Amino acid sequence: HHATHPKHTIYAERRNTNEGILTRNKDKAALRADRMRGQIAKADNAAHLEGRRNAYLRDTWTSWDEAPLTYEALQAEYGRPAPTSAFGRIKAAALQGEATRRALAISREHGHPWRAGQVNASAPSLFVMLRPMVAKTGPGHPVFTVTAKDLAFAFYGLGITSLRDLQTSLENIALEEQILFADRLAKQKNRPKPRPRPSPPKLPTPKAEQLARLRSVAYHPEQAYQRRLEQLAAFEKRHQAQALRHQRRKSTMGRRRQMTPPPVTW
Repeated sequence: HHATHPKHTIYAERRNTNEGILTRNKDKAALRADRMRGQIAKADNAAHLEGRRNAYLRDTWTSWDEAPLTYEALQAEYGRPAPTSAFGRIKAAALQGEATRRALAISREHGHPWRAGQVNASAPSLFVMLRPMVAKTGPGHPVFTVTAKDLAFAFYGLGITSLRDLQTSLENIALEEQILFADRLAKQKNRPKPRPRPSPPKLPTPKAEQLARLRSVAYHPEQAYQRRLEQLAAFEKRHQAQALRHQRRKSTMGRRRQMTPPPVTW
């Protein structure tokens, strides 16, 4: 029926309907494949940014087991600013001399229990001794007052404590000053929120897992899209061949009619 009557109304409608269905299926598969490619690209970018952030956190993360900071780094973070005038240098020298004198007096009073190689286990820690000074001097750097941080640097300058002990004492003193400063801010109405310390990254990261999950299922939309393309191409090829056969058959029938002699009429 379809071969002998290719221009029939029912045949043309069915063919157009089937072609429209295949075209819509191909377009939907292309949209799904493009959407999957876009999701993979976004996940790849997010995973790259997350990996770069984690690399920065790993590089800047420090723990107690790592080597202590250098003396210059501790001085820059916890020490007083460098003087820029003659009066400032005189004041710094006077404060340093007073801190050295008080550190020697404290060490002599307790029998020098913190000397390197002769540490007395029963002796109190430096922070326990310097903690009352933190409450008296308060947080910050008083101008003409020897603070607990100055005494900690004086102990290290005299060779009484090690660099790790100096870092531990300075960190404990800074934490105590932050607690006092937070108590002072608690009495105020508009106090800033404390900035939390970033935690070390945990592996595997969620964005990297999302990227791996999308890549594991990405071949499904691609295969569906290729299958729809093949179906549409096969449909067009089949009907083009059928139309060509019908055209050849029609031309052959026309030549046969021309070759047939007309009937003889008497």
